[in-house]
Amino acid sequence: EIKGHRRTYIGAMPGKMIQCLKSTGTCNPLVLIDEIDKLGKGYQGDPASALLELLDPNQNGSFTDHYMDVPVDLSKVLFICTANVTDTIPGPLADRMEIIQLSGYDLPDKVKIAEQYLIPKSLAECGLAPAPPTEEGGTATSGASLSGGRGLLNSLSG
Repeated sequence: EIKGHRRTYIGAMPGKMIQCLKSTGTCNPLVLIDEIDKLGKGYQGDPASALLELLDPNQNGSFTDHYMDVPVDLSKVLFICTANVTDTIPGPLADRMEIIQLSGYDLPDKVKIAEQYLIPKSLAECGLAPAPPTEEGGTATSGASLSGGRGLLNSLSG
């Protein structure tokens, strides 16, 4: 899907990168590639090699989508990739990234996120009114031991 399909295939269309340029109407969008550490080879090929062409400054000035079959300059595109772990990112791909490590939320941050966003959202989804605040807070922290906010969200969702 990154590089599109040749026009000879039924249902062929440009790849995601060309679609992105078309939908944004600009040659310099910010493109978020989420969870790049979970790439896997499939029956359609190796996505890491296609991403290598996107992220490599020596190659992305003349990226060729299979459907378009003409070089497209992606050198002005800003790519941001997210990952939970970096050791599963293929080496050649990781070499073309500037890796910035971020720490997880600490307990007070998680409590604030839960109280201000997650709990009100969960209550609204269930059709319940928010409870009045108490002096001691009272937010459960059983899911707060996991890094990030996903564990806390899962514990609130039940």
